[in-house]
Amino acid sequence: MRNLKTVRSLSGRTVLRLLSEHAGLYQPGQEAGILPINFILTPGNLVEKGQFLFIGRDPGQCREMLRRVEEDLPIRWEYARD
Repeated sequence: MRNLKTVRSLSGRTVLRLLSEHAGLYQPGQEAGILPINFILTPGNLVEKGQFLFIGRDPGQCREMLRRVEEDLPIRWEYARD
């Protein structure tokens, strides 16, 4: 599980679409993927940060998904501690 903060706030729908298109949004029945647990919203209802569970067959696959989130998505993330 990783807490990630967006550098620029986005709609929840946009975050889910980007995860689906670029990093592997978890879908029921899949063996691996990224499962958003919750989103922290701005007063304007945009995603400011969230908790994401990386599900994989081994730690290496989870690290690879995290790398893709950090490098491949057309949004920038910062690590967040809650």
